[in-house]
Amino acid sequence: MKITDFYAGDQPERRLQRCDRFGHVLREPLPKLDRSPLHSHESENSYQPKDPLEHRHLVQRILVPVDVLRSQPEQFRELFLLARRFNARVIFVHGYVAPPCFDFAVGPNGLREAREHTLQVRTRVADFGARARQLYERSRAIFLSGAPVTVVLKASHVLRTDLIAMGLGMGWFNHCWTMKEFVTEVVRRAECPVLGFRIQH
Repeated sequence: MKITDFYAGDQPERRLQRCDRFGHVLREPLPKLDRSPLHSHESENSYQPKDPLEHRHLVQRILVPVDVLRSQPEQFRELFLLARRFNARVIFVHGYVAPPCFDFAVGPNGLREAREHTLQVRTRVADFGARARQLYERSRAIFLSGAPVTVVLKASHVLRTDLIAMGLGMGWFNHCWTMKEFVTEVVRRAECPVLGFRIQH
């Protein structure tokens, strides 16, 4: 039997069909379903789905607001366990605000004391980061000047963090923010998810 292409010329709405030499329409065979396993080199019994947490693009950078003058790296062990699960980097950020005692500082001595206090805080931040790396090597601490909310949002935007982890109950915003106000403002304006956790005392 000779197979030809047949087209009904007086019925343009009909599509091109495969017919035999007598004009009988031939039906196309249905395609065979591929019943092979997802990986050809693996059998159905040996195939196991991959753990979704193994994908490196889920959480790569975690930003953690911290007050290095009142906190210790050992208080963030649970956060390190979470970061180790994702193999993520932990970035501690300390927002520096000059103490109220420097508001009325005048003269060279006042400026020198304010500068020395800033250097002391920077040293504490560096020491905090070094101790944190002993607990989790993919962590570091940075120093930024500004109000707590501004520092957290700016650091999250510039560093393109995937998660902001905030330790609850630290009480180091009382001089300018309550914890409820701080968390609410960060959650409202952050570009990434915000996670609240309780630090160890």
